[in-house]
Amino acid sequence: MNRKLIFIGGVLNLLLGIFHVFFWKIFGWPETVACLEQPNLGILYALNAHSTMVIFFFAFISLKYRDELLISGPGRAAAWFIALFYLLRAVDEFIFFPMEGASTVIFAVVIALIGLVYAVPLWRTRSR
Repeated sequence: MNRKLIFIGGVLNLLLGIFHVFFWKIFGWPETVACLEQPNLGILYALNAHSTMVIFFFAFISLKYRDELLISGPGRAAAWFIALFYLLRAVDEFIFFPMEGASTVIFAVVIALIGLVYAVPLWRTRSR
């Protein structure tokens, strides 16, 4: 079950990475962020590009190195990082985004669930 959860996390990261690739189109960035001046525009694009790379890396290690993420010290540390990355991102949803309808809460829950997909198997396989 633990390996399956890490696999599910890898698939979810892959889907989230694809979503990030299309942010510019989905959110109409050429028009909606045109008012930003440099360096803010560059920061926005660079952070999204590099966040996307990190998310695809999370997907890669989750799909290719499932056992290592659950067993080895460095793997477990990486998996805890992924879990915390998403749990903190869920909190960010309430801090940095407007509370417009249920979408903020729904997105925060989905992101928190991705974090839990990593935290639960790590917690279950911890040393006692």
